[in-house]
Amino acid sequence: MSDSDRRDIGVKTDVERESAIDKKNEDELQKKIEAYCCLLGFEKLTEENIRRAEHDSNFPSHGWQYHLSKLGTKKNYILPDVTLFSRTGEYLWLELKTKTGKVREMQELLINAGHWKLARGEEEAVQVIRQWVGLKNGVLAGE
Repeated sequence: MSDSDRRDIGVKTDVERESAIDKKNEDELQKKIEAYCCLLGFEKLTEENIRRAEHDSNFPSHGWQYHLSKLGTKKNYILPDVTLFSRTGEYLWLELKTKTGKVREMQELLINAGHWKLARGEEEAVQVIRQWVGLKNGVLAGE
């Protein structure tokens, strides 16, 4: 069967199926990490939350977060998946991948240069975030 025929009838190759599964798993990972950051006091950078912060000097308690898929920049591979900003101005750029997720060339350059952190899976992501919060604030949030 030709590639054209296969696409026309919706038959996927093994590689395409694996890629779709990995994409779904990475989306789930990103949602979990976004929720975890909220629990730590990193609020989503939304218009509503910015307006709330205008009237509440203790909000957000630790800082802001934004997730690129929410901003429509998912295809821009030179921006990381998650960015955290502390109340004191430090930031963490974090690229999230599943255990088998592929790191693109530009992402790898930024990671190897120390500009980004890479976390493969939920456990690694939590560890990177907890270490960063601890290093920036002297105490791990939530403890």
